[in-house]
Amino acid sequence: MRDRVWHIIFGALLAAVVAYAAAVLFAYSHDHAEHIDAARVSSILAQRLTDADLDEEHLPPDPDPAQVDATIDGVDANGNGVRDDVELSIAATYPASTSVSAAELQYAMSLQTQLTQVSDTPTWKAAEQMRDRAFECLVDVSPQNYSTMEQDVDALVINTVARTDRYNDIERFRTSYELLAGPDCDLRRDGAYE
Repeated sequence: MRDRVWHIIFGALLAAVVAYAAAVLFAYSHDHAEHIDAARVSSILAQRLTDADLDEEHLPPDPDPAQVDATIDGVDANGNGVRDDVELSIAATYPASTSVSAAELQYAMSLQTQLTQVSDTPTWKAAEQMRDRAFECLVDVSPQNYSTMEQDVDALVINTVARTDRYNDIERFRTSYELLAGPDCDLRRDGAYE
């Protein structure tokens, strides 16, 4: 009888320890995932163009044509968040030091972020907030031509079936969000907007 009581007590203690360990592991993994999401959201919201991104000396080399559309990410040799083929196309269309090229690069960066960094609702929201800022920058820079500029950059960035599919796929994370406060444009050039 005494052995049976000890077995019951031991079994109850063992079950309590196992339940506690499971709860700790679940809480840790959930908390860890939230920290990872928060870090990814912060990273997206911190992305900005710099003056170096508009310096013609910092333009990337022509990418390997076989690599340009081989993946959704494409090639970004200078690591500024804009695919090299898109950046070179914008630079060829507009002088690199203009407000228009800055606005188009910012919009291209926001689209590339959507294609490559969105994996859930929090990251979608952050990327969409940045896309809205970039779109408003296009409007600020060229109130008459912003729609054409938007379409031109959309065509450059979302230019393959895989990229189109990815862009459409991230819509499953769509949710409501607030617009970001502060200036829309990362960079101001040529006094075109202040």
